[in-house]
Amino acid sequence: MRKPRLITDWKRSVNFWSVRVAAIGVAWGALPIDTQTAMLAAVGIEPTRVPAILGLAFIVFRLVAQPEKPTPPAIDRQPWAGS
Repeated sequence: MRKPRLITDWKRSVNFWSVRVAAIGVAWGALPIDTQTAMLAAVGIEPTRVPAILGLAFIVFRLVAQPEKPTPPAIDRQPWAGS
């Protein structure tokens, strides 16, 4: 099995929707239980549904095409013409 490697544009990962959904999951888990319960009650979602909702959102946003990364400008590899 190959050693895991970071993707080439890992610094742009905050722009990926799947990373954003995962961050929401982490932030949600850091909230106190009573805060989670109050927020869910306000929108009418049962607490047992949160993992399924976040998991489904993660899968959907993982499958959605992300914007293409910009192509770097071409490098002129010709030597300088001396004077």
